[in-house]
Amino acid sequence: MEKIFETKESNADKVCVFPKLEEIHITKMKRLRDIWHTKVNFDSFSSLISVNIEKCNKLDKIFPSNMEGWFESLDNLKVSKCQSVETIFEIKDSQEIDASGGISTNLQVILLEKLPKLKELWNTNPNGILNFRKLRIIEVYGCGELKNLFPASVAKDVSNLERMSILYCQEMVEIITCQDASEAIDDPLEFPELTYVRLYGLPNIKYFYKGRYPIKCPKLKELSVNECLKLKTFYKEISKTSEEEESFVFSAQKVLSKLEYMEIDFMEAQNLLPKYPMHYLKELSLISVEGVDFLNQFPYRMPNLEKLKLSFSIGFEPRANLAQQERLVIALELKELILLNATIKDLGFPILRRLELLSLEQCHGLSNLNPPSLSFTYLTCLKLKNCRGLRNLMASSTAKSMVQLKIMKVIDCHKVEEIVSNEGSEEGMMMMKIEFSKLISIELVGLRSMTSFCSYKECEFEFPSLEILIIRECLKMEKFSVREPIAPKIKDVFGVEGDEKTKWHWEGNLNATIHKIFSDKHKSFKW
Repeated sequence: MEKIFETKESNADKVCVFPKLEEIHITKMKRLRDIWHTKVNFDSFSSLISVNIEKCNKLDKIFPSNMEGWFESLDNLKVSKCQSVETIFEIKDSQEIDASGGISTNLQVILLEKLPKLKELWNTNPNGILNFRKLRIIEVYGCGELKNLFPASVAKDVSNLERMSILYCQEMVEIITCQDASEAIDDPLEFPELTYVRLYGLPNIKYFYKGRYPIKCPKLKELSVNECLKLKTFYKEISKTSEEEESFVFSAQKVLSKLEYMEIDFMEAQNLLPKYPMHYLKELSLISVEGVDFLNQFPYRMPNLEKLKLSFSIGFEPRANLAQQERLVIALELKELILLNATIKDLGFPILRRLELLSLEQCHGLSNLNPPSLSFTYLTCLKLKNCRGLRNLMASSTAKSMVQLKIMKVIDCHKVEEIVSNEGSEEGMMMMKIEFSKLISIELVGLRSMTSFCSYKECEFEFPSLEILIIRECLKMEKFSVREPIAPKIKDVFGVEGDEKTKWHWEGNLNATIHKIFSDKHKSFKW
């Protein structure tokens, strides 16, 4: 089907098409070239609120110039995975310009995703023809040929804009463009309602706009800038040449003090964080981290930080004489800590004492969660993935402290031999009982060296709340523990991939069930 709506040319302008239709969702119409007929009555589609177009690979535009009925009603627009779309809004070159601003549209949300041929949102400047004053959210993802987002005339007019997200648009050079001299922006550009900005994977972006001043966004709370190497994000109120000043996006002094969430590159963070207090900041994510010694200033600059995510540069090796880069010593009351590709060798630092979530991925320097005296009294979620040096998770004394733990996931840590170890424990050879009173879910996957949850024969485990146990690809695991664990709510174990009948197992108790999974797996390997 190449067209959806079609009328005879002789009476097309008299036909009113779907005047009460509120929603259109079109998907996978691979031959569709036109959604709307070339000519219809102005009242056609005049109640339309939502349009969602996806995987229609012959479409080259979404709203042709003859389609005017949506102006005052359309609230939400989403266009995704359409391989040929070049323009979203087509405007007649000959259309009369209204000095008062043109027709007011009701459009509040624009979502554009994976449109590889998209070159522009408007084929010509809509200034004086259409205005988008009610626009609140614009999100663009994977539009490789898009060079800019707004004409300057539109940017000056979107005073209600709250969220702006632009991800993986390789040809994007600037967010706002001046198409001619009449659009030049001489005064600071202001977005009074903007609270969220995310710029990610824009390798060619150089400017937010080519103006002399940083943009003003007094309500900005969340800022994420990553993989935008040519963009200078913050102007630091230091004497600069006018040429350099044009490329900065924000004033560090005015923006940083109000942020609640920030994600930026490590090199820029090194210059900013020690200089500017950020008392409202709750979440911080640093990309391409190459050391942690400067983070010791955090308690003074961001005393209310709750969540810290550090993504270390792959292949980075700390200098041997900098012990701070191998062991984090930050005195923060964090609730969540996420480390990726970290080079630290142990987690023995005060930062952990009030943690509720700890997530470690590709932290190959860790052999365990040292030291044995480490306490996780508040921890509710523990996740470890692909930590090649990890041999066991924790000492028995540390395990006893996890009275709030609800979720435990250990995935693809190939050297892990057991989860709980008695090494370094003060109890020595004494009989001990460890109760994970609130633990609901355990997931152990791809632990090729693990023989059991704990091999210490004098240790008894109790899991009164455990409901989900997943043990997969743990080829050496013959039993859960030496002593039969107490887990009254567990009635089956997820052992292998497959249909519902084969993937769940139960042989009366945990040790017997795990031994059966072990035996069945090894029988299948025989040749």
